[in-house]
Amino acid sequence: MTTTTPPTGPALVPSTGQAPLFEPPAGRLTRGQHEDLFGHLPWRDAQALHVPEVAAAVRPLLAQGWRPAQLAARVGALPAAGGPGATSTAVVAFLGVLLERDSPAVEHASAKQTRADEQRARAAAEPVAASDEVKAHWVAHARRSLGLPPRPRAVPAAPSAPGCASCPGEGAFFVTREVRLCGACVELLRTGRAHLALGA
Repeated sequence: MTTTTPPTGPALVPSTGQAPLFEPPAGRLTRGQHEDLFGHLPWRDAQALHVPEVAAAVRPLLAQGWRPAQLAARVGALPAAGGPGATSTAVVAFLGVLLERDSPAVEHASAKQTRADEQRARAAAEPVAASDEVKAHWVAHARRSLGLPPRPRAVPAAPSAPGCASCPGEGAFFVTREVRLCGACVELLRTGRAHLALGA
């Protein structure tokens, strides 16, 4: 009977299906960050900016809320420098200037708050129409100050009912759509002592 000896050597570890992660060179941006910021530049200029000095200038801006596309647009608008070394120096200096300013997100929030404050101030300064009670109070106060008697309060007249079609009384009862009679005339009709003559 033959005994099989298991092979010796490094153990095999099953693959997880994930690509290995590589750390960027010390102090530099990751490949993705570098592509987002400088991938639109000529190759020589982009390579010259893949240095720790540029990364050190970029990271504080990203922490302040700058987006890579915003920085890329501003770096791309810079005039051409005299070479890769000059490009790196110019970009680092330019990023330092941006670090002293507010990010676009902060500027937008500040402008929005300023507009809201101005709108509230305008609303507070606009005159508000006084209510009828306030107007009446100040009119009465002015009349007292001038020694005038209080103005009598107008009492609205009660609506009058249409007249009776048979006598001068109030026509409180509908007989037809066009004819109204008072209570006395209605009683005469009810008892037969009078009758209603309708026109043809």
